[in-house]
Amino acid sequence: MSAIYESSTVEVSRLAFIDTLTAEFTMRTGVGVYVYLTPVDINSLFGHYLKESQTIAIFVKQYVRNYSIENNI
Repeated sequence: MSAIYESSTVEVSRLAFIDTLTAEFTMRTGVGVYVYLTPVDINSLFGHYLKESQTIAIFVKQYVRNYSIENNI
């Protein structure tokens, strides 16, 4: 039962991450995250998030800000 709980916790975190990422991209650029990143990119970014000790909101805000600057969005 523990493995199922851990799996669903990660999935809930993944959904929250994607939702936050989409909202931040929409707020900053006017369009959603999938205009700029592929699902593979987003999954990789989620993996990076899991290794950090930041909240989803802080991680996503920093990422989108840096992405926007680097890509002149």
